[in-house]
Amino acid sequence: MIDNKPSLRLQWGQLLAVSGAHFLVDVYAGMMPAILPAVRDKFNISLTMGVALISTLYISCNIMQIGTGHVRAQKDKPLLMYIGLALGAVLCSFAAFPAQEAGVEASIYIKLTLILLVIIAASGLAMVHPEGLRAVHRLDGIQPAMSTAVFMAGGFMGFASGGYIATLLVEAFGFKGLYFLCLGSAAGIAAIYLLRVRLAVEKTPTEVVEQKVAKVTQLPFWPLMMIAIPATTATTVFCSLLPSRLEELGYALSYGGIATLIYGGGSAIGSFLWAPIAHRKGEMKLCAVLHLAGLPFLFAYLGMMDNGYAVILLAAAGFLSSSAYPLVVTMARSAKGLTLGLRMGLVVGGAWGLAAVPLQVLGPVAEEFGIQIVLWYTPIGYVIAGVAALMLAARGKAKMKIKNEATSAA
Repeated sequence: MIDNKPSLRLQWGQLLAVSGAHFLVDVYAGMMPAILPAVRDKFNISLTMGVALISTLYISCNIMQIGTGHVRAQKDKPLLMYIGLALGAVLCSFAAFPAQEAGVEASIYIKLTLILLVIIAASGLAMVHPEGLRAVHRLDGIQPAMSTAVFMAGGFMGFASGGYIATLLVEAFGFKGLYFLCLGSAAGIAAIYLLRVRLAVEKTPTEVVEQKVAKVTQLPFWPLMMIAIPATTATTVFCSLLPSRLEELGYALSYGGIATLIYGGGSAIGSFLWAPIAHRKGEMKLCAVLHLAGLPFLFAYLGMMDNGYAVILLAAAGFLSSSAYPLVVTMARSAKGLTLGLRMGLVVGGAWGLAAVPLQVLGPVAEEFGIQIVLWYTPIGYVIAGVAALMLAARGKAKMKIKNEATSAA
């Protein structure tokens, strides 16, 4: 019998290619908050309008993922990943529009054009995430906790470093510097094509995909969203407003990118290190501990952020609280209910999309009462996620105890 399964080495190559694509599209998403001060200066838009652009990008992208995660369920070629990488690069075209005259508020035409720009880019980002996760799910030679961690680490690093990369390019070359990022889209498309990346295929909504994970408990899907939504809300609001607050404190544009890079870098490193531990000890229990353990570091940073060296505290906060999210994605991969693509579209797209709704609401609040006030309240999301995970872990333990007692009695 001929074994047509790809070798382990090829599977790792495919995982790195897909994770690289995830990195790139999240660079596009992550650069918006960091370059927002420059965008506001060029087009003379208010903080409320700037936050509206960010939230429009995130809401459009992530809500669209629910749909893109559901279509092409029986197709194994990553067509949407190719299209998405190309459309995401549209976000680099700020240089194509003339700067607004000093002291003159942006016209409705400029505002609508900017909104259309971010919606087009958002549609591209929405195509990459669900198909990327389906491609990762097909790599049966790699432990799911590890493959998910690598894929999510690519996104964390992309989102975190996107701000820093973009601010460096804008400071050095103006908005035309963002065109260099388009080369990444071309490289990502080429890598996915040349490594023959394929997607996991589903035939029925109730089909359960087997996984080689002894310790992953198959949970109902919807309770996992109770963890994902508040956690992603905290991350979205914090990372979106932090660069603007740092600019208010007198830091350079690139410093805001460095801050989000350190936070996201800690998250990426944490997702790697926690994956094998979660595989042995259980995802839900570790998820609860991590969400809560990073809070002291986050509050300490918010109290000392006027000190430039305090930014190192963000590494610890990201390493703990923010790195718990990939564990939720791992559990969602094997959860009960819905198709794999739809589960991935919801836990990645739906969660982050809903997380952008509070950001839209908090934009005017931040402009009226100050960004710092809003930042102080953002860790509440991690508290809610941690408590929800503790409750689900306790519930799962109780059910296991009852099951064991019933087995013993039989």
